[in-house]
Amino acid sequence: MLAGATSGDQPARAELRKIFFKPLRVIGSTMGTRAELEACARMLVATGVRPVIDRVLPLARAAEGFAAMIAGEVFGKVVFEPWSENR
Repeated sequence: MLAGATSGDQPARAELRKIFFKPLRVIGSTMGTRAELEACARMLVATGVRPVIDRVLPLARAAEGFAAMIAGEVFGKVVFEPWSENR
């Protein structure tokens, strides 16, 4: 899995050659530039606008969250917390 390659097409540890030698599926999603992300973050700070959070789940229950997204059972973001099991 590769996440966060928006800074370039040659991330240091992505091992992109494996895509060609193994039966891997690549699903892509695009976003804006780093400057646009920074502008968005500044706008959120200035306005206090926040995304709608549908649910917060521990990472151990990620399959449940993804199933809800696929089924269209969410209104807003699903947040996964890797540390929540230890709280």
